[in-house]
Amino acid sequence: MSAADVVAVEEQAAFWEDTETLRACLTEPVPRIPPWFGYDERGSAKFDPDRFVSDVAAHGMALEFGWVDPAWQYGAFLFRR
Repeated sequence: MSAADVVAVEEQAAFWEDTETLRACLTEPVPRIPPWFGYDERGSAKFDPDRFVSDVAAHGMALEFGWVDPAWQYGAFLFRR
């Protein structure tokens, strides 16, 4: 098994085929796993890839525009504990 082998953990077929996408990401110079692979069904319902803003991007916007979204600030506080 090579470093980029993808092994199925479920017996049923997937809704779409994403093996090649995952393999391509794992074979990049800095291997990564796209964020949507880390969400379960409930979390995926909240994930909108067209509007996804990372904590780093949100912090950059806060610094550039001089505002901090209270929900983001509260979330950042919780994760720093």
